Amino acid sequence: MKKITLLFTAIAFAFTNIVSAQDTCGTATPVLEGTTTGTTITTGTGSAEMAPTGVDSAWFVYTATSDGLLTVDACGGGSDTDLSIGEGTCGSLNILGQNDDFCDLGTGDAYASSVTIPVVNGNDYYIEWSNEWEEGPFDWTITLAPPLANDACVDAIALACDDVVAFDTNTATLDNAVTCGTESFSPNVWYTYQGSGSAEIITLSTCSDADYDTKLYVYTGACGALVCEATNDDFTGCAGFTSQVEFTSDGSTVYYIAVSGYSVAPGGDGNVSFGTGNLTITCEPAVTPPSNNLCSGAIALTYGVAETGDNTNATAAVGNPSCDEFGVISDLWYSFEATTSEATILTTLGTADNAWFAVYDACGGTEIGCASGATVGGGTGSDGTPGGKELQLSGLTGGTTYYVQVWNDGASARRVEGTFDITVFEGLLSTTDFDNGLAFSYYPNPVNNNLALNAQKEIQNVVVYNMLGQQVLNSKPNAVNTDVNMSELQSGAYFVKVTIEGITETVRILKN
Repeated sequence: MKKITLLFTAIAFAFTNIVSAQDTCGTATPVLEGTTTGTTITTGTGSAEMAPTGVDSAWFVYTATSDGLLTVDACGGGSDTDLSIGEGTCGSLNILGQNDDFCDLGTGDAYASSVTIPVVNGNDYYIEWSNEWEEGPFDWTITLAPPLANDACVDAIALACDDVVAFDTNTATLDNAVTCGTESFSPNVWYTYQGSGSAEIITLSTCSDADYDTKLYVYTGACGALVCEATNDDFTGCAGFTSQVEFTSDGSTVYYIAVSGYSVAPGGDGNVSFGTGNLTITCEPAVTPPSNNLCSGAIALTYGVAETGDNTNATAAVGNPSCDEFGVISDLWYSFEATTSEATILTTLGTADNAWFAVYDACGGTEIGCASGATVGGGTGSDGTPGGKELQLSGLTGGTTYYVQVWNDGASARRVEGTFDITVFEGLLSTTDFDNGLAFSYYPNPVNNNLALNAQKEIQNVVVYNMLGQQVLNSKPNAVNTDVNMSELQSGAYFVKVTIEGITETVRILKN
C-alpha cells in the first residue's frame, strides 16, 4: 500500500509546476552583496510585476546594510536580461529603477542590465529579473558603495571662482530632475555658487574635459522647488558632446548647478550617460548694459535724424517679437511720438551684424509691426541674411508715443555686437516708381558710381540725402534722362528725391 501511495505521489509531482523559491515576489530569495551565479527564470509562473514587458520573473530581496548607492548588474554575462528594483509591498511595489541593455555581455552587444539607486540602512529592496528576452542562466552582482557627497541636491558642494573640480557620475543617481531646456534622465551630481555681492558673468564648463556626453543645468530656488535659469547640451566648439553654459549672477542668489548627461527616455534601448570629468567655473565682473536695454529707458528719436545705437553688452530679452528667427535675443529700445498716421523706420548696420526691430503701442503693449521687410543696410547677420531692416507703419494715432525694440541674436557665441543707426521718418517712403503716371526708372541699386534716372517727362530736380537727413547732392537736370554721380559718397544708404512736374517722390539707394 505504501508503495502504491508513493507511486501516485510521484505521478502527481510529474504533472505539477513546482515553484522555485524566487519565482514570485512573495517568495523572493534573500541575497547579500556579492555575485549570484546561474540564475534562471521559470516559465509559466506569470509572476512579473514591475517589468515593462515579459510575464515571468525571478525574484530576490536585498536588505541594505548601510546607507549608500546600491548597484545591481548582470554585466558578468550569461544572457539578455531585464531588471527592475522596487520597494514596498508585493503587488504594489514602488519602482525605484529599471534598465534593459546597459552593458556588454561579451558578444559586442549591450544587452545586460544594470541599475544604481540610493538605499537606506535596514530597508528591503526587491530585485526582479524578467524574461522579456531570455530565461537565463546568467550571473549578476550586488555592490553597495558609500553615497557620493553631492549626489543629492540638498548636499550640493559650494564652488568658488576659478575652481576646477573633478566629478564622477558612475555611481550617482538622478535627483531633482527638473526639466530645464531638455529633460534629464541621467545620473547627476550637484554644486552651488553664490557671489560675493557684485554681479558677475559665470561660465561653467566641461568642455573637452569629460569622458562622456555631458549636460549642464543652472537653477535658482530651493531643492524640491527649483527654477530653471540656464542650460547647455553640446556647446559649439567643445569636443565629445561636452557642455558649457553662461549665466549672470546677481552676487547674492544661491545658484544650484547639476552636472548630468545625455540619455534616452526611460524604457528605451540607449545607454544612460555617466562618467568622469572636470567642472571649471570662471567669473568675470558683469558689464553694465546700455541705458536703453529696457523699454523703460527707451531713447526718444527725432524725425529724420539717425540715432546711433550700440548693442554691446545688451542682455537677453524676455519674450520674442513675432518675426524673430533667433529664439534668444538681446535688445535695445527707442521711442517716437507720432505726428501723422504714417511713419517709416529704417535701421542700417555699422559694426553690429543685425538690427531687426519691432514696434509696440506701449511698453509691454501690443506689437503693431515687425521688421521683416527689405534689407537697407550693409553687413550680414549670424543667419547669413542682411541685418538692416525697413518698416512702414500706417494707422498711427497722432500724439501717441510708440516704442521700437531693436534686437540681434542673443546667443553670445554667435552674435556680433556693435553699432547700428535707426531713423524714423514722417510718412511712407516710396520704394517704387511713381504711381501717378509720372513713371521713371533708376538703376543700378546698389550703385557704385553713377545712378541712372530715366523718365517719360522732364526731371526737374534731384536731391540726395544721407541717413542723418543731410543734403549731400543737388542737381536740376531738366531732362528726361540724367546720371547722378555718387562716386564720392561713402558706402551706405541714401534717399534720392526726384521731382517731375512739381511732384516729388523718394527712393532709397544703397551705395557700395
